[in-house]
Amino acid sequence: STTFAQSIATISGTVRSKSGEPLPGATVLVRNESTGFQTGVSTNPEGQFVINQLPLGGPYALTAQTIGYGRLRKTGYTLRIGERLT
Repeated sequence: STTFAQSIATISGTVRSKSGEPLPGATVLVRNESTGFQTGVSTNPEGQFVINQLPLGGPYALTAQTIGYGRLRKTGYTLRIGERLT
């Protein structure tokens, strides 16, 4: 039998306002700055998101945006085998 290493990773989290309130319906985009790969999701009613099956490597940039609260961008994430960033 053949075993394959897991070659994907996951990013999850909660988008919150400056006062700490969860922001439902925010758009969360993740982009690999080296390859240009990009995908995104919307946050659930509790402001939470999960982006699965991301290719390994980096650097990744994470952007969260919602109407009325503007945009937040964080950079410099590197994903390793089986890693889950929160």
